[in-house]
Amino acid sequence: MAKKKLVEHNALVQAIEMGSPKSELMVKFGYKSTSALKTAYLNALIALNKVPSINTRRIRKKKKVDNVVRIKRPWEPDYTEKPGRAFGL
Repeated sequence: MAKKKLVEHNALVQAIEMGSPKSELMVKFGYKSTSALKTAYLNALIALNKVPSINTRRIRKKKKVDNVVRIKRPWEPDYTEKPGRAFGL
């Protein structure tokens, strides 16, 4: 992965907002691709608190834990199903 460039956030945001062409900005700030320039612009906006930060972590829903222990012997019917299903009703 490429090393993150240290760029002055204010200068980058001002240059983009003034409407400078992408090719000039890439040469001025030393980026090789437009995607790197766009990423730097987004990082600058986040650093200056102009847009909210992006949370990329996956949030898991907690599963409900059932602490009830059920003991079922092989000859007893399964009580989790409806009563008539064991007999085909």
